Amino acid sequence: MATLIEEPYKTHPTVEHRFFPYSQNGGTVVAVSGEDFAVIGCDTRLSEGYSILSRDVTKVRKMTSKTLLGCVGFHGDVLTLTKTLEARMKQYKHTHGKDMSCEALARCCPQNLYYRRFFPYWYTIS
Repeated sequence: MATLIEEPYKTHPTVEHRFFPYSQNGGTVVAVSGEDFAVIGCDTRLSEGYSILSRDVTKVRKMTSKTLLGCVGFHGDVLTLTKTLEARMKQYKHTHGKDMSCEALARCCPQNLYYRRFFPYWYTIS
């Protein structure tokens, strides 16, 4: 008759892997406005953790002759946002025959946030 020798089960620690598609690339954008002026400033450093990826990345983009957009956060989402807004501005210009106003561009930003509510952008606008 054969006997079955049981070995205790070896337990391995459970390793949990989580997918996090974003990287906080850091940055600072500061804006001050008055009755007849506005000033916006930013740093030019793109970093991830303790690593500096670039020292020449601007976080302020000129959208129209009177509108600037300052964004920080995940750099890929910032680039996607600016490309999306530029496409919307071209559509607006072809439809209405004039450049998009600052107020219209400000209304366009929350719409983009709403469209991406299930997989949102990772950025901050000033």
